[in-house]
Amino acid sequence: MGMYCLLNELTTFKRRSAVKVRVVRSYTVMERRGSSEIKSKELVLHDEEATVIHACIPKDVLPKFPERFLEGSVYCFKNFYVVANWHTYKTSMHEFMLQFNHENIMKESRSENFPYHMYRPIPFHTLKSNPAIDVKQLIGKIL
Repeated sequence: MGMYCLLNELTTFKRRSAVKVRVVRSYTVMERRGSSEIKSKELVLHDEEATVIHACIPKDVLPKFPERFLEGSVYCFKNFYVVANWHTYKTSMHEFMLQFNHENIMKESRSENFPYHMYRPIPFHTLKSNPAIDVKQLIGKIL
């Protein structure tokens, strides 16, 4: 992959890693129900090998980034923190997540040769008959 590492190669010790990813989902989290104050911007991303990871942009860092990440667009990110995936309800079962900070470098990238892995279809019968399924994993039409 050249100068970019794959998401499954990330560790908490690689602070200067760079990744090239496609945005699967982008959404805003508010401070509390009914509030108009933003807490963070959340992203669900995938790399060229279909590894999915969650990313968090805290509100104090948001002015550094575009108002809206376009779902389906490809971006390159560098200088992010790799932290434990601490969310209770998970958009990704990856052990880590990305946390953006003031040192992040971001650029939109051309996506002609970057694969689409926007869907992870799971047959309904496997969901219904599997008692070991993790109820904390969010499963939807686009993840």
